[in-house]
Amino acid sequence: MMELTSALGKARALDGWASNLEGPSEALTSTPLNCNARLRDLLSRPLNERLELLLPVGRPHKETTVPDLQRKKLEDIMVKI
Repeated sequence: MMELTSALGKARALDGWASNLEGPSEALTSTPLNCNARLRDLLSRPLNERLELLLPVGRPHKETTVPDLQRKKLEDIMVKI
C-alpha cells in the first residue's frame, strides 16, 4: 500500500507541475474495463506493474472532436424495489 500511496502522491505533484506549465487538462480520462494488458504493451511496462492513474496533460489538438454524449434520465435507469 505504501508504494501506491507514494505513486499517487507523485502523480498529483506531477499533475500540479504540468498544470502550471500548460494549464489544467481539459478531460477526465477513464479506461475501458480489462484493458490493462493492452495498455501495458502500449506503455512498455513490466507484468508486475498495473496502471492506476492516467493523467492527460496539456491542451487538446486543434482538430480534436468530442462526442456529444447525453446522460440517460434518472427515471429511465432507476429501479424501485
